Amino acid sequence: VVHGLYAGMQYDEDAQLASAWIPALARLPVHLRHQPFSMSPEEESALGFKLGSDYPRPIVDPASHIGVLGLKGKGKAKGKSKGGKA
Repeated sequence: VVHGLYAGMQYDEDAQLASAWIPALARLPVHLRHQPFSMSPEEESALGFKLGSDYPRPIVDPASHIGVLGLKGKGKAKGKSKGGKA
């Protein structure tokens, strides 16, 4: 399983694909296009962008799920492998 945020930042560094599919992201600076939910209220106001309206708020906290998918440390996912062993 590939973490969507990680994959987007790795394979769409300048966020052109993300911006093409989600036009609201195109008006954000490149460093915020993959993570618009990381903006402060001040940044939202300055950029004329409203989370929950222009782009949905995250359903889960993306930061707290990175370790579950194995993107911390050595990159190995936690859980059972195909062989049934942890």
